[in-house]
Amino acid sequence: IIINNPTFKGGKYYYKGRIEASSLIKYIKTSMNNNRWKWCGESIVRNEVFLAFTKPNKTCFFVIKDDLLTTTLEILIADDQTAARKLNPFGEPQ
Repeated sequence: IIINNPTFKGGKYYYKGRIEASSLIKYIKTSMNNNRWKWCGESIVRNEVFLAFTKPNKTCFFVIKDDLLTTTLEILIADDQTAARKLNPFGEPQ
């Protein structure tokens, strides 16, 4: 699902496969850090892990659910286009 209009861009992505949840969590944290996303927090509820990251005008959530045979990953991302206009070319506040 993707939403795109003049003031907002966002979407939800869903993946399912066989991978260890701990390995996926480590990869996501490293990758997001390398791409200048700020880690906001993590929550674990039963067999689900929630990870939250932000940039000045963007928010990204990961929901990782580990079942016996499969792991699912949901990515929810939002980009506030109005706020983006107040940033320099590197995406940092001016």
